[in-house]
Amino acid sequence: MNVIMPLENIYNMLSSLSVGNKKWLADHLYADIKQSQDTRTKEQLALDMETSLLEAKAFKDGEKVLKSVDALIDEL
Repeated sequence: MNVIMPLENIYNMLSSLSVGNKKWLADHLYADIKQSQDTRTKEQLALDMETSLLEAKAFKDGEKVLKSVDALIDEL
């Protein structure tokens, strides 16, 4: 069952929890966030590898020129 609630109502409900339950919830939410940020799918890894290999090939074939660190900083 899906329920739609404003975040304020969710916060009010969670603020009534005991300190121990709040800590448990915070630990699990933090672990969930960390896992979702650290996890990369096989497809993402394969795409990143393919992109890197294509760039390396283009550089080797003279089709791409690498920029200096100073040029990269100037772009920022």
